[in-house]
Amino acid sequence: MSNDTPAFRELNNGTEFMAQQIWIDDKGLVASCIGVWGWAQASAVLSAVEPPLFPAEQYPMCSVLWQGDHLNIRAEFRDVKAAYLRYKQRYGGQYLRLLAN
Repeated sequence: MSNDTPAFRELNNGTEFMAQQIWIDDKGLVASCIGVWGWAQASAVLSAVEPPLFPAEQYPMCSVLWQGDHLNIRAEFRDVKAAYLRYKQRYGGQYLRLLAN
């Protein structure tokens, strides 16, 4: 897997986004795929947490709460958060602001 961050993109007038998802598979290995998800099913955007979920990999990563689960994607938090807030402004809905202590 390359450490070059794939482009995070907004699609379909900002209602969907494309990114590379990262997860740990059944064998304990890091796996990934590029996919498209809808913002309508997202409830929040979270920045990277400590300790990192994938410490051996070096790239920006954040998490989207999507359909009640964490969608870990390779993307800059500020870009993903800005896209999510734009979606909420354009199409309504509420969003939660999460603060860390």
